[in-house]
Amino acid sequence: MGGQACVFYGAAEFSRDVDFAILAEPENLRRLQAALDELQAEVIAIPAFEESFLHRGLAIHFRCQAPGVEGLRVDVMTVMRGVDPFPELWERRTTIAFDENEADLLSLPDLVKAKKTQRARDWPMLTRLVEAHWFQNRSDATPARVDFWLRECRTPEILCELATLFIEEAMELQSIRPLLAAAIQQDFNQVEQTLEHERQTEMATDKAYWAPLRQELERLRRSRSRGANHHLLFLLAARPAQSALTSPHQKSKIKIQQSSLGNPSSLQPHRQPPGKSARRAATPYPRLISSPLFHHFAATSLCFSNATDAHRATPPAKSKFDHAHARPNH
Repeated sequence: MGGQACVFYGAAEFSRDVDFAILAEPENLRRLQAALDELQAEVIAIPAFEESFLHRGLAIHFRCQAPGVEGLRVDVMTVMRGVDPFPELWERRTTIAFDENEADLLSLPDLVKAKKTQRARDWPMLTRLVEAHWFQNRSDATPARVDFWLRECRTPEILCELATLFIEEAMELQSIRPLLAAAIQQDFNQVEQTLEHERQTEMATDKAYWAPLRQELERLRRSRSRGANHHLLFLLAARPAQSALTSPHQKSKIKIQQSSLGNPSSLQPHRQPPGKSARRAATPYPRLISSPLFHHFAATSLCFSNATDAHRATPPAKSKFDHAHARPNH
């Protein structure tokens, strides 16, 4: 899901944000809020930082203001389509050391599943993630790795090679991934066509999954806009004498600066040039939360993209990805 997490796994990706999967429980969210405060992070969009939104699958977006991380965006999620619940992700996490720090990442199979979105730009990265893992580990083809490659590889040439090298495993997985039948037959064109069908199906599924969530976000936007407009009307009603400043032959509009919203004394008339109609006053959105962002991420979390020195990352001696139990393909 996060570009910088992809860097850790050997697939180059440029990303301006850091994404976290978190355990959305009251105590953990309090720890997260304390960490966000240290980073001087503020919510920059809807929804607000509330546990209920996280459980419904929405992401919370923050922008850092603390020295050294100015402008850094942090996105927090709990539920993702096609990805297992957080406790299972935590059990399968990969811990990577860099400098004197550690980062907990989604396991590679979980990261690949999280990348199956409706966004076209995610699919080349998904392909590179599996390719990089294949070239790095083909000489040590454990059962878990073979299962992962056969389920998730999206490069026709590599799929055909895998079907030749591991024909028994490929035959067992045909019912789950039908294109493996074409790979076993070395039908390159059919493999290409089926890969595209897989991609289109996943993109459509993701779009359908997000449709009600987008509707909810739109309702939240409208609700917040109405709240801001009501606040503006209250401020105008509180200053009826302000209309005396308006000439009968001129139209005025009230300009309210976002920083002074809530202070009636800050209302200032702005006279419109003669002959020009007054525009509707812009209604600034009030801040949904005022909280600074974190110098130490104290919450229990998984980092999807958390690497400022990724090129110096040192892989762990043992990765939980190589656990003997292979995950089912959803």
